[in-house]
Amino acid sequence: MLARYNHRGSYVAQHHVRNSECTQRWISQFRLSPVVLIRNLADVVVSLRDHIRRESESPIAYFTESHIASVDADLEETIVRLAIPWYLNFYVSWRESSSAMFVSYEDLIQNPEATVKGILEYANVASDSVRIRKALDSCKTTNYRFNVGIVGRGNFIAPTAMQALCGLIDQYPEFEDDTYFKSMRASFNC
Repeated sequence: MLARYNHRGSYVAQHHVRNSECTQRWISQFRLSPVVLIRNLADVVVSLRDHIRRESESPIAYFTESHIASVDADLEETIVRLAIPWYLNFYVSWRESSSAMFVSYEDLIQNPEATVKGILEYANVASDSVRIRKALDSCKTTNYRFNVGIVGRGNFIAPTAMQALCGLIDQYPEFEDDTYFKSMRASFNC
């Protein structure tokens, strides 16, 4: 795909791919500007819970019918144990990259125009506020499969799921001073 689109100039490609030596070679070869969207993991748990119940599947982990039929607290803990390790692995791999820009989901929701402007500047793509607003407005009128996307819904996940999140974060002691990890610890009361 990169070879197919690279000659077209500026483009956006969404990929859920870990950072690796191979990824870094592609970034260099195709002069890519990787943007990593991060989100509060408890909010991710709630979004995945709702998605799994609605779609009966997840691209991150396999959930059985008994998982899906379980009470919220049990499903939330299962999501933490089966899916959230992928998110942490993804994040930590990109923290090792000097070429990635990190964007918080919360910033994108709270101030989409400024966040998109920052991304475009990072990628050296010329744009202006009018074009950005027009693009953002077109997203509102297009029927995307978008979950609720409300910041803070994860504050109410089951205590066992919250404890499991703390346990996963503890698996990366070398990131103890990382801003994202600190915010997760504070959010989860770890």
